[in-house]
Amino acid sequence: MRAALSRALAAWATIVTLTPAAAATPDDAVVLARPASAAVSAGGLLILASPDGHGVSAIDATGARRWHAKTGAIDGAQPTLSLVSAAKARVVVVTRERALLLDAVTGATLEQRQLAPVADEAAPGCTFEERGAACALACPSRFELVSCASLAPIGPSWTQPGGASRPGELLGRSGALILASVPGARTPRGAFFVPYAVVALDAVTGRAVWSSDALGKVWPAAPLTGVASDGRGAWVGTLEGQIHAFDPRTGAVAWSATQRPPRGSEPQADLVPGAGADPAPGLLVRDGENVRRRRLSDGHVTWTIHAPGERVVSRDLVGPIDVTRSGAVRVVDPESGAALASLRLPASGLRRLARHGAGWLVSWPKGLARFDAGGRQVASVDLAGANDYVVGDGAIAVRGRERLTLVDRDSLLPIYELSDAIYTVVALEGALGRGLMAVIRHADRPFDKSDPDTFGELRVIRFRSVGGR
Repeated sequence: MRAALSRALAAWATIVTLTPAAAATPDDAVVLARPASAAVSAGGLLILASPDGHGVSAIDATGARRWHAKTGAIDGAQPTLSLVSAAKARVVVVTRERALLLDAVTGATLEQRQLAPVADEAAPGCTFEERGAACALACPSRFELVSCASLAPIGPSWTQPGGASRPGELLGRSGALILASVPGARTPRGAFFVPYAVVALDAVTGRAVWSSDALGKVWPAAPLTGVASDGRGAWVGTLEGQIHAFDPRTGAVAWSATQRPPRGSEPQADLVPGAGADPAPGLLVRDGENVRRRRLSDGHVTWTIHAPGERVVSRDLVGPIDVTRSGAVRVVDPESGAALASLRLPASGLRRLARHGAGWLVSWPKGLARFDAGGRQVASVDLAGANDYVVGDGAIAVRGRERLTLVDRDSLLPIYELSDAIYTVVALEGALGRGLMAVIRHADRPFDKSDPDTFGELRVIRFRSVGGR
C-alpha cells in the first residue's frame, strides 16, 4: 500500500534540471551551482554561488535566473552567504577579498568593503555572523565587530597569529552595547596560554565601555553563551563546565556555577523565557545528575529535577541531542519543571529534536519519527543512513548517505526519492513558493574550476501537490 502511494505521489512531480551549458556566460539563463555551494532564500528567490567562482546568482521558482552579482575571484574558497535578520531582503556575501551587502531582490550592491588578506590560503574563508542585532566578521586569525546595516567596522579588530582559527566569539547586544569574547593580554608566565576577556563596545563609537578578564578565563562555547532578549542579562559558558551570568551593562558578575554533568551528558546553558509565576528569564544548567532552572538575574534556583542521563529540553527549544543512558528525552515546563512529555528514542546515535506543531520531530541515523504533545509516537519512517532533514510547509526532505527522500510532513509517507547521487537540500517549499524544493547535486569527482562538468547541477523539483495539500 505504501509503495503504491509513493508511486502515485511521485507521478505528480515534475523535475526541471539545469545542466551545464557548453558556452555558458553570466548572461545566460542557465544557472549552475558549485558542489556543496552555500545558498540562502529570500524574497521568493534562491541565492547561491555561481560556478565561475566570481559571483552569486539568484533564481526564481521557475528556475529562471533573476540576477547575477560579481564578487571578485573566490580563489578556491567557497563564499559564505547570510541573511541579515534586521532586513530579510538583504544578503551578505563574504569572500576572501571582500564583503558585500546585496539587495536580495535585485542583486544591487548596497555596501562593500575590502578585507585584509588571509595569509594561509589553505585556511577557510571569513564568515558573517549575527546574534541579537549584533554582527561580526570572523576570519582565520582575525575577528571584528561590524554594523549590520553597512558592514563598517565597529571598534578594533582582534588577531591571534598562529593561534585559534577564530580569535573572537560574538555574544549579542544589550541596548547600545555589543558584547564579545576576545583574546586578552598575555602574561610572561603564560606564553602558551591565551587568556580571554569579555568586552562591551558602544555600537556607534566603537569605544570600549567595559572589559572583564573574570568572564573570559576560558574560551566560551557558542551554544552556551548569549544575551537575553530584553538585554538585561547575559551569560558565558564553557565545555569545561564553567558558567558565569553577568550584567551586560556593567560586566558585573551576578553569579557563577560549575557544571559537572554525568558521563555521557553535556553541560547545559539554555535560556528559557519567564512566564506565569516567575516572569524572569532563567537558564537550564547541570548540577551533577540534576538539572536546575536558575534565575538569570541572581542565580536563584526555581526548580530542580533529577535527570541522570537525559538532556532536559524546554518546550520552546530545539536542536541536536545525544542521549546515551536513559534512551529518552524529557520535555519540561520551563516555569515549574513539570514533565510535559518523555520521548523514548532509539538506543544509540546522535538525535535531532525539533518542534512540530504541538508535538515533536526526532531524527536518528536510521529514520524519522513524529510524536504528539504527550510524547506518543504517531508516525515514523525507516530511512537507512538518514543524517539530516529540512522541514517545509507540507513535506520534509531527509538526506542520507546515498539518497534524498521527500516525505509527507504529517504521515511521514514517502513522496519522492533521489537515489542517483548524494544531494544537499538548500531550500524547501516555502522558500521558493509552496510545493517546491531545490537541491544541489555533488559532483562524482573532485571539483575542478577548469572542467565545467564538475560544477554539478541545480535541480528545482516542483510538486503540484504535497501531502494532499
